[in-house]
Amino acid sequence: MYGGTLVPLLLASAKDGGIIPDELEKAAAKGEVKLEHLPKLLFSYAENSLKWAGGLAIVFVLVGGIQYVLGGLTDNKEQGKKTLTYAIMGVAVIVLSWFIVDFFVQFLTE
Repeated sequence: MYGGTLVPLLLASAKDGGIIPDELEKAAAKGEVKLEHLPKLLFSYAENSLKWAGGLAIVFVLVGGIQYVLGGLTDNKEQGKKTLTYAIMGVAVIVLSWFIVDFFVQFLTE
């Protein structure tokens, strides 16, 4: 039994991206997708988005570190400091976001 049109639409797009959990893939194959699967699917989307954002933030930490180290040669240390500061703040926001998403998923799925 399908829970409206939103869940099948999200499952179809998630299946193409390869980010749908195994449990949901089995339920979709059997045609037993329910609205109660929506929080797990949304958590899967959020988790993968946060992974990509975390990877990008780490790249910016590296870029900022290189700018800061090489800034003495090019008189551009301030740009490296700014990049490092914003990248570390980004990592903190991403970690906090993951905890918030995890809390809500635990609350909604139990």
